Amino acid sequence: MTNAELLRHRAERLATPAAPAATASLELMVFAVGTSRYAVPLEIVRGVLKEPVTLVPGVPSWVAGCINVRGEIKSVIDMAVALSRSAPRTQAACVLLLETRFGVVGWSLGGLPELQRVSAAEIQRPLSGQTGVTGVLVGTIALLEIDELLESLG
Repeated sequence: MTNAELLRHRAERLATPAAPAATASLELMVFAVGTSRYAVPLEIVRGVLKEPVTLVPGVPSWVAGCINVRGEIKSVIDMAVALSRSAPRTQAACVLLLETRFGVVGWSLGGLPELQRVSAAEIQRPLSGQTGVTGVLVGTIALLEIDELLESLG
């Protein structure tokens, strides 16, 4: 996807009227990256592993390495670098496995994530134009769109 297509897609999404407040609740996996908190829908989480990440030479700075998941090698993205693009590489406390349109991808986190249930009415539109952020919860937790974030890294 080109930058122009990515920007057009983001503009169309932001221009879409907000859905009426629903009473449904969402289960989210919430985690910290530095002093910021982020969340992803629980439905895309495929696991949380406390396995060491194998470093791979010659890869972009946002690639933490790879991990063996039940005999399959999965790429691991350093969430801190992917979100801020300038953060130093973090020591992985765990790897969050997320289902993406590119397959299952690991995300290196500095701390353990936690499960949180929120009302859909609590999700607000983000004010910032940060790539991959689709909503804000309680004003402090950014809801991520992982596929969009991955596309922006390339």
